[in-house]
Amino acid sequence: MNKFTPAKPAGARGVDEITGSRRLRRMRKADWSRRLVQENRLTVDDLIWPIFVVEGKG
Repeated sequence: MNKFTPAKPAGARGVDEITGSRRLRRMRKADWSRRLVQENRLTVDDLIWPIFVVEGKG
């Protein structure tokens, strides 16, 4: 399998070089900001019961 590594422009630094391999979590310190940037949240309230209508008696 071939690996493709994109070329960096001269003088460009990688993210790991800038951050020191740390994940910055400033945006997620407060609960309100975590809820603001979260992708999906599925609860029981989001689910619906299926109703099947069949012609006839019974």
